[in-house]
Amino acid sequence: MKGKWYRTDEKENAIDYLEAAATFKANNRAHKWKWLSIALHGALYGSAVLCIQGTDPNRVRKGGKVISLWKALERCQSDAYMLQNVGSQRLTISDSEKSSINKLSDSFRNNFEHFTPGLWSIEVSGFPGIVSDVCRIIRFLVLESGNVRLTSSQLKRIRAALSKLGGQ
Repeated sequence: MKGKWYRTDEKENAIDYLEAAATFKANNRAHKWKWLSIALHGALYGSAVLCIQGTDPNRVRKGGKVISLWKALERCQSDAYMLQNVGSQRLTISDSEKSSINKLSDSFRNNFEHFTPGLWSIEVSGFPGIVSDVCRIIRFLVLESGNVRLTSSQLKRIRAALSKLGGQ
């Protein structure tokens, strides 16, 4: 019997997270905000890694491990990491976007991933703003920075997911 294999890479991983986030947002049920947080965090992190990696995976490693989300975003704002090609641009993040990333990562995603037993009530009315801010950054990193090479199919999937998330 011939085995079946699942193959992926860093681009497909980031796109899959983005598509999953779009699916969870479209569902619009209360518990899906948890999954939206986890998937959107993965899409942001994967997009940042893609953007600074270029052709050298060591650009996203430190001590044999992949750098943290915050270190990746720091590098995305650095000319040394971002100006890889003619027309490449570095990321700028507003204070509002930093706050959204912090809420997504540290307040929501980390607490969902490492859930402490007990009752947790979350006001979800702020989620659309967080999603919008994070989608703006993902869109810049993968579509506008000039550092990520994608197939036409990958571009179509990313644009469709961002559209569903409200991050044209």
